[in-house]
Amino acid sequence: MRISRDTRHGIVRRLAASALLAAASVTGALAAAPADSLPAWTAQLKSAEPAARLAAARAIGELGADGAPAALALADASIDASPEVRKAALHALTVQGPAAAAAAPALAQIITHEDPFTRIAAAEALGRTGRADLAVPALEGGLKDSSPGMRAACARALGKLGAAAKTAIPRLDALATDEDEVVRVAGADALRRIAPATGRAAFLAPDLASPDTLVRRRTAVALGEMGAEAAPATPALVKALKDADGATRYAAAIALVRLPAAPTAHSALVAFVSDTGEDRRARGRVAETMTRAGAPALEALPALVRQLAGDDLGLKRAAAGILGGIRPPSEAVIAALAAALGDPDPTVRGLAAASLSAYGPAAAAALPALREAMRVCREPDARSMMEGAIYQIQR
Repeated sequence: MRISRDTRHGIVRRLAASALLAAASVTGALAAAPADSLPAWTAQLKSAEPAARLAAARAIGELGADGAPAALALADASIDASPEVRKAALHALTVQGPAAAAAAPALAQIITHEDPFTRIAAAEALGRTGRADLAVPALEGGLKDSSPGMRAACARALGKLGAAAKTAIPRLDALATDEDEVVRVAGADALRRIAPATGRAAFLAPDLASPDTLVRRRTAVALGEMGAEAAPATPALVKALKDADGATRYAAAIALVRLPAAPTAHSALVAFVSDTGEDRRARGRVAETMTRAGAPALEALPALVRQLAGDDLGLKRAAAGILGGIRPPSEAVIAALAAALGDPDPTVRGLAAASLSAYGPAAAAALPALREAMRVCREPDARSMMEGAIYQIQR
């Protein structure tokens, strides 16, 4: 039997009206239910029907902080397939505020959701949990989001955390040049809520002595991002080079390199580069950064040459790699690296060649040693580094 267009449209309208009435019925029943229905609403968040899940999330949201026992279930609903359910669940968590702290770990992940509106709602909810330890790093990341709305939302959320978000100061400062006016305003407002307009480095520095490792680490990174503005924190950063946490020590070293030249800081950095107890990659990166900043760790060269000539294989490898980051080289350094090309360990030989390559034409005196080392070397990686060094030196 053929159904006319008007009949088909009438059927569609009746079906749509029935669905709306059903959703309204569920919503009304839940909203009118007593507070002890929270377990039922929580269970209904997992219903197969989107309308039922939406009604449950909205009903829990009406309870405010009293709905906090459902926080984890709401966090799960915040990644629901339905955008409306996600919006309602995140709104419920937002109005719960600090009572929804249990959902903070999930919210910190949800702010990377593919949907920008979900990210924005998650950022607001996360900021209101009061869990600065989880919220600040996640929201800092959101300040670089491609969505202006998300960047502004993260700035506002950080501002609501107040002084607890002080490590976000450098990234909030960077929003002053954002292409979007709303973002610029949100960043400036957040900064006013978090820290004084001047003396921000001194405001941050005490956290380098925090008993919380992550706080110390984030503070050192934040000071490093402030560049020359962090100069008042120099004494605290020098002290942080002795921190028990290696990542904090490295972040403090990088921060110090970015500050105006200070004899005390330079001496401390030279000691860091020379310290055999530090991670060799961290030592190498600091040495290279010092060179690029125009303050090479030349005073560390004698210690590194001794380490290269020693018997400890780990120290030899470290020294062979680090030396290339300290420029310009001395004749003694080039001679030491040339000698290391005959080391029994292929990694030492390869790293020595890489350092000579970094020196370029200044390492011309090492060419005979490089050619001889290539003649007898059988390890492909080491040979490749030697070949590259010869090319760079002869350019």
